[in-house]
Amino acid sequence: MQSKEYNVDATVGAFVPHFMRAEIAGPLGIKVGLFVMNEEWVQLFVPRENKVFRFPTDELARDSVRRDRFLSLLPLPIVPQLYFESLLTRSGLPDKDPANLVCELREAEHDYQIRWTEPAVKGAARKRELLVDASTFHPMRFRESDVAGRDFLDVRFSKPAGEGTATFPRKIEIFLESTKRLTFTWKEAELWQNITSEPFDWKPPPGAQVQDF
Repeated sequence: MQSKEYNVDATVGAFVPHFMRAEIAGPLGIKVGLFVMNEEWVQLFVPRENKVFRFPTDELARDSVRRDRFLSLLPLPIVPQLYFESLLTRSGLPDKDPANLVCELREAEHDYQIRWTEPAVKGAARKRELLVDASTFHPMRFRESDVAGRDFLDVRFSKPAGEGTATFPRKIEIFLESTKRLTFTWKEAELWQNITSEPFDWKPPPGAQVQDF
C-alpha cells in the first residue's frame, strides 16, 4: 500500500459487511500497526506506543468531527463508505437496483457504462458511474461526483487476476478530488472459504492504553 506519506506492506483479510483485519509492517518488516474492524469497533493498535485507538463501527458511515479525528490517526487514508467496495471489487454497486440505474454498451470504448444516483443521506445527492470491460466483465473504473459533475472519488482497477466471481484486481488506485491518495498493489490474493468472524474478534492486549473516540 502506497500513499504520499507512506509505503507499507499489509496482510489484509476482509469480508462484507464490516469485517476487516490488516496487519501493517514497514519496509524492513517491522510491525507498525494492527487495524481491526468488526461489528462493534474499528480499532487501530500501535505496538510502539502500546496504545489502541477505537471508534464505534455503527458510527463510521456518519460524517462527524469525532470520525474525522479518528480516521486522521490511521496510517493510510480511508474513504469509509466505499472502502469495502473498492477492496472487494463490488465497485460501489448498490445491493438493490435503484430506479434510476442506466446501463449502456459503449462500442467505441468497448465497455459497459453503468450510471445511477445515490439519494442524499446528509448533504447533496451523489452521482455514480462504473465502467466494466465488455469482454471480461472486469471492473475498470468507478467514479463518484456531485450533481454538478465535480469528481469526489475516482477508483481505477487494473491487472485483474482470476475468473468469474473470483476476479480480483491486483492494482487499485484511489483518487480523492482528483488527487491520488492511495495505491493498493496486491502481491498475493485468494478467496477465503467458510470464513468465520474469529480472526476479527480482537481485544486490546493487557496493559495497553485505550483511547475511545
